[in-house]
Amino acid sequence: MINRFIKIFNCSKSKEWNKNHIHFWKEYIDLNNEGFSSFQNELFGEIKKVLNDYNISFVGEVTEHQDLNDKNRVVKMITLILDDNSKFWIYHDMAEFDLRNEHEIYEKWGYLKPQNLMDRYLESMKKFLKLDNNEL
Repeated sequence: MINRFIKIFNCSKSKEWNKNHIHFWKEYIDLNNEGFSSFQNELFGEIKKVLNDYNISFVGEVTEHQDLNDKNRVVKMITLILDDNSKFWIYHDMAEFDLRNEHEIYEKWGYLKPQNLMDRYLESMKKFLKLDNNEL
């Protein structure tokens, strides 16, 4: 009987998390008139700031892709390239990177709020680039 109550509690807790997640992410993943989300613009700005603060040069490019959930919608992806072994990708609702042969993916459903994802992404980015010790 106790297991049944735990399952009911966990289910309602999960539903509440999903409801909150959708609420927190909604405005961040809506596309603006230029086709970018707030999530992309904010994370792009943070990455650029870190790279500029450490005088790390990069090349940026924007590509367009068909949305996987809506074939009639085009979404943009921002790519920042440091070198052949270091690249960042910022999608309208997620991000990933290859840094010195380490690949990590950060999907929105792993984080309650967009800021949580961005904080974790930037933390990992700095770790792999060894920026905490000012080493490159």
